[in-house]
Amino acid sequence: DIIELGKAHKKLCHCIYAQPSVWTKDILFPVNDPSITDQFIKQTITKITRNYGILDVRMVNLPLTWFGYFLIFDQFAHSLTSITIQSDHQLFMQLCHHLTRFATDLAILQQDNKIPCTFREYALDQPSSKNTTKLEPLPTTLHYIKLDDPPFERLAHISIATTTTTKATINAEPRNQEIIYRLESLFSFLAGQSIHPTKRSRSPSPRTS
Repeated sequence: DIIELGKAHKKLCHCIYAQPSVWTKDILFPVNDPSITDQFIKQTITKITRNYGILDVRMVNLPLTWFGYFLIFDQFAHSLTSITIQSDHQLFMQLCHHLTRFATDLAILQQDNKIPCTFREYALDQPSSKNTTKLEPLPTTLHYIKLDDPPFERLAHISIATTTTTKATINAEPRNQEIIYRLESLFSFLAGQSIHPTKRSRSPSPRTS
């Protein structure tokens, strides 16, 4: 409705997209909204202000791939203090794969004293590929380096949960927990924290601003 309202007049459109107070976490990504697709994100998200007023995003059961999430992160990572993601196993595997590659790229670029890439640059540079089904080990580089300019510079809270509670999901719970732990570790690294090579009893927490 807000997007349709913005189409009514140019000045109204500017006012809507320029005001972070309009884009609350429930307005920005309504729960279970089938219209929030990768294509929608690609066409719409860059119109929304990058102002530091958008601090919290909540993405629950949205039909997005890793690509859509990376475009969201590219637009808002610098200001976010809290992220909530609820989705399925397949999406989490995609995110694990690409966040690992993205984090590794940032670490290598920092070591080589080069300008870091953005989420958007990484996403647009990736060829279409089949779904990732294997959880690969974290590169050792991520265990001993800390980013000087982390993309999630203010992130203090990350909540990740699987969507379904089917018998198959319950049977796969240990595997799902491993994936969730990996994602939490990657977000922690991208928020400027170090990743410890051994699994801890508590998930790593991104630093506070």
